[in-house]
Amino acid sequence: MDVFIASFEGVYELGENSTITVHTKCPKTPVNDTDTGTCTLLKDCPWVYSYLTDFQVYQQYFCPINNKFAGVCCPTKIFEP
Repeated sequence: MDVFIASFEGVYELGENSTITVHTKCPKTPVNDTDTGTCTLLKDCPWVYSYLTDFQVYQQYFCPINNKFAGVCCPTKIFEP
């Protein structure tokens, strides 16, 4: 069963059973607002879970992946695709 999330930009899949091979840069991560990161599926960046305390916080670090999936800006120093 696919799970979807609605953001300001539209409705996106969480991609729980998906794999993303192309990763784009994003402006800030939940771990450090001044570091750039890599946009990845939420399931692939567990290091940010404790920072995403509610949906409003998550929206600050949301990034769309392939106009289909809801991503999160994952710290590049931690996430290496």
